[in-house]
Amino acid sequence: MLLYEAPKACTSFFQEVQDAGEQLPQIRSEISYLQHNLSSLRFLSEADEDTINEAKATGIIQSMNECGVVCDKFTRQLTRWTSSGVDRIRGKLKFKLHGAQIAKARTRLWATARMLEMTIGILTLKLVAKSQSERATEKSLLQQAIHGWKRQAEKDQENVSASLRALGDSDDSGVIDELEDEEIVLKQFVETSSQTLEQIRAIKLNQTITYIKGDDSRFELGMPVTVVDKVAQQTITHVEGNKSVFRLGIFKEA
Repeated sequence: MLLYEAPKACTSFFQEVQDAGEQLPQIRSEISYLQHNLSSLRFLSEADEDTINEAKATGIIQSMNECGVVCDKFTRQLTRWTSSGVDRIRGKLKFKLHGAQIAKARTRLWATARMLEMTIGILTLKLVAKSQSERATEKSLLQQAIHGWKRQAEKDQENVSASLRALGDSDDSGVIDELEDEEIVLKQFVETSSQTLEQIRAIKLNQTITYIKGDDSRFELGMPVTVVDKVAQQTITHVEGNKSVFRLGIFKEA
């Protein structure tokens, strides 16, 4: 390192140490958020076999078990690393030096929390009785959310990969191991997101068209071919009209 670069590097390092202590409340909040939302899955303890299988298909049960082990270990580590507090320089320094482990644990917390939201969304679509319009809205919002989470995970994965490339053949094997583990978590989340989007696309809605009335008119009733795979059943009833032409079927969009 060039002499004139040393002060800049030191300043940067100590700024990171200062910032490290400020992460602790955020981390504890992330853990509390996940623990609080786990209560949403308590109904599974009394659910029937079909519902349990639906939950297993989302991968959330395995993910929760894995996260439980990691979170317990992470909580113990946090307690040890911050035993002297993070307000003093020593506590902040210890926090900074374990940055790679903390980043990995936070990534797993984030991924598991998002998977929990996916699972609750899918189970709600499949099991909770709601109107078709409500289900269609919820389905669309869930898809949008998952696409956003997937993009975020892909971006984070690229950043982790870039960090690994920058380290190259570095002797800092501990940091490399943590980054590789974090990269795996993100990769698995991207894959799970894609699978979940396929599951959501497979959830079909019922559609009812009724009370169509008109004289001297021409009606095309049915659905465009682009939505056939989204509709389980379409019912058309009470169609009336004098000298009117009604055409029923599946149509190509103009």
